[in-house]
Amino acid sequence: MSSSNYANFTFEREEILQVKYIFNTFTGSNTTYICIEDVPIIFKKLGLHRSKFQISKLLDPFKELQGLDFPNFLLLLSADISEQENPRKYVQLMSQFSEEASLTFNQMDKDHNGKLSPEELKEGMEEIFGEDARKIDIDAMFTAADSNHDGQIDFTEFKSALKSVY
Repeated sequence: MSSSNYANFTFEREEILQVKYIFNTFTGSNTTYICIEDVPIIFKKLGLHRSKFQISKLLDPFKELQGLDFPNFLLLLSADISEQENPRKYVQLMSQFSEEASLTFNQMDKDHNGKLSPEELKEGMEEIFGEDARKIDIDAMFTAADSNHDGQIDFTEFKSALKSVY
């Protein structure tokens, strides 16, 4: 098994791939880094509840940077992972967010063309939220998510919309 060592935690090859997937989930289609200001939000979305002090301490080595590229994101996570009682469980929990986003998108994409039409989004939201979907302005949600204005939402746009929801 191939692995890379960062801080006090050794990522296995599969874990690096999972973290890369997570990283890609939180980067926009035109960026290769995560904004420092987004780190607390990303931790929260990943179910990693850290105090402002804990996050500030983790970000201290990166304070001169405007954003974290993938190697720095790995370093940040490895510093936090090395503090956890069950580091393997930690990586597993983080990957659940990205997997759920992918599963949700694929379930909504009824024609399997890699894009959501307004109808697919509406039907998917109704499946997920049931009666409560009627309270959601799905048309406004679709318009906001369709950043390239092609009348469909691809997975990158879907991930970006998820980032803005939390």
